[in-house]
Amino acid sequence: GRKLSQITTYMLDDMYKELRKGQKGKELSYNSMYDYYKLINVMFTQAIRWEFITDNPNSKVQKPKKQKVERKFYDLEQVDLLLSCLENECIKYKALITLALDSGARRGEISALLWSDINFETRALNISKSLKVINKDKIDEKDVKTLSSNRTIILCQSTIDVLKEYKEWQDNYIKELGKKWKGTNRVFTSEFGGHMNPSTCYKVFTKIIEKYNLEPIRFHDLRHTSASVLIHKGLNLKAVSERLGHASINITNDIYTHTFESAKMECAMAFDEIMKNSKKTTENT
Repeated sequence: GRKLSQITTYMLDDMYKELRKGQKGKELSYNSMYDYYKLINVMFTQAIRWEFITDNPNSKVQKPKKQKVERKFYDLEQVDLLLSCLENECIKYKALITLALDSGARRGEISALLWSDINFETRALNISKSLKVINKDKIDEKDVKTLSSNRTIILCQSTIDVLKEYKEWQDNYIKELGKKWKGTNRVFTSEFGGHMNPSTCYKVFTKIIEKYNLEPIRFHDLRHTSASVLIHKGLNLKAVSERLGHASINITNDIYTHTFESAKMECAMAFDEIMKNSKKTTENT
């Protein structure tokens, strides 16, 4: 161990470099790196307040940089193709992917859903919990991460119809299993009614992509697809942000800047088309 006063910016830069490497060759994400950076900053700031040291060597380190991620998503044609492929699949797969597409919910939020969170009459879906699995079978179920992630969104009637069909299938399945069923009121479950591991979402979706030779995207990209479709349909930034459960409009704007820009361009082109057609009509009369 070293005294705080002996730690230099050079040492910290070196330490961050080692940390970034992560374990088993998997590099640490920006968020994890930034958490370390903030924690160390707090430590030195407190030491200065207590007058143990006079300078904060962490203030001069190379701050973790957020890398621009190119987000993949399906366009409307690819969404139609995916939905037509789902017509050949079991109702559970169909319900899972249709719900993800319509709601734009995260996989942890989908895994935590109870049937009481869905109102078939009003088409309202209430998202208030998120589930993750630690060490294979232990589950950690928490309230969603921010106040804005706790939200109610309205699903389309087609999604509600698929969910009703799935509920009917699940009710029959429970009857058949009898005493073997150990379930609660969860929408998506494991074989005997326990929690569904959020990683199952990824496995199911990958299976479908490979089976029908679809453009490879991740399950989480269905969330980006959902947002992208809404943006191209002309939904405003605030409405998209609230549906996704982002903490602020700025987050939505940062993630979907490119999508908003291309949607604006499409609007201009569509209007251009209208103007040209109207000119032709005028000239011909």
